[in-house]
Amino acid sequence: AAARPLPMLSEDERRVYDAIDSSETAIDQIAATCDLPSAIVSSTLLRLELKRLVKQLPGKYFVKLG
Repeated sequence: AAARPLPMLSEDERRVYDAIDSSETAIDQIAATCDLPSAIVSSTLLRLELKRLVKQLPGKYFVKLG
């Protein structure tokens, strides 16, 4: 299956999106992979949720949609 084309993403949005594994990924792991402060990762994840690219699961885990 072809990957869904991504809308225009900022550099931080792209880094955070790319840091999410194919399975559930904890916010702490995303922050460590991106080497970004957790506050930046948290706000970036919210923007990605609003763009319907990721979904938050219980326990601050995230998955890619599509």
